[in-house]
Amino acid sequence: MSDLSAQQAQSVSSTQKIVNAVSTSNESMEYIVNFLIDGQQYHLKASFARSSKTILGSLTLSHPSSKPRSMVKGGKHVASPIKENLNRPRAVWANLNGEQHKFCHLKKSWISDRYWVSEHFDGSFLLQPHAECNRWKPLTCLLWIEFDTYSGGERNALKQLTELYAQQNQCDVQFNFEGDQHIGGHSHILVARSPVFAAMFQHEMKETKTGQVSIQDIQLDIFKQLLHYIYSGRLSLPLTETTAQRLFEAADKYDIDDLKEECVSFLLTCVRMDTVINLMAWAHLHFVDELKQLALKFTVLNAKEVCILKDWEMLTKNYPHLCVLVTRHITDRMSISWNDEEELICSVVALQNDAV
Repeated sequence: MSDLSAQQAQSVSSTQKIVNAVSTSNESMEYIVNFLIDGQQYHLKASFARSSKTILGSLTLSHPSSKPRSMVKGGKHVASPIKENLNRPRAVWANLNGEQHKFCHLKKSWISDRYWVSEHFDGSFLLQPHAECNRWKPLTCLLWIEFDTYSGGERNALKQLTELYAQQNQCDVQFNFEGDQHIGGHSHILVARSPVFAAMFQHEMKETKTGQVSIQDIQLDIFKQLLHYIYSGRLSLPLTETTAQRLFEAADKYDIDDLKEECVSFLLTCVRMDTVINLMAWAHLHFVDELKQLALKFTVLNAKEVCILKDWEMLTKNYPHLCVLVTRHITDRMSISWNDEEELICSVVALQNDAV
């Protein structure tokens, strides 16, 4: 059995389910889960099979047709008309077992617009190393499903604005980076989306006169994603732990609150044993209290395991005041009742579920 975390973009609720492992053998493995989004059922299947030299994996997401419900009309039971979900997924990505290089893009199948499938990928990471009978590992899949939630006119307007940026048409601002790299923008759009850009371009500053802006503290690929979000209100690529942190820092610099919220929501789902210390230190430095509190609670609940990590040693050297705070919470936990401890566990789970 394995668990699947599903994260849906565009303000759609998410679910966390237990995935049943079926068709288990030394040669193949399938993981299956069903979940709901806005009352619509989805079915995710991850399949792995041995070939001569490697293990091939694939993902399939399907959206089965709704069954008609019975209703009374004229004293008779008849099938009620089905109201189809018009906001079907426009893009689907998946991350497997939290590994940054295990991202899969699922494309719409030619068979039906209710199916999305991935290309085959190397699934050897799913085998237990040095285990007898080559046992399969549990599989965790973080799923992003992006929906069209706009009317046709709104969608076309956003698409045209995004194309204006993507095609670099009629730019009146140029952002310059190291290595003679640059990217263009449109000052009126930037002013409307960012108070910092508004202050930069609406006053007699050198950027207003020259149309040239030097960027020294943000990488070009992160700045491109920032600009894409400014124009479209959407991310151009799925987030990872690293890009979410860098994008948050860029969004914080230019005061783009909705992008900051999206990055924090993603990072709340990333709190694990191997990430908790780094995320807590980062959240402390950038005043992200919600993430800091979740990481702190997670550390308190798993104190024995966390305190033997190398990251804990780093925390004691570089952030002694934060280490003292953690130690105080661990000490306090030793004196709480079982009911209080159960409440603490529930609060950690609730925070991560709310994030997705």
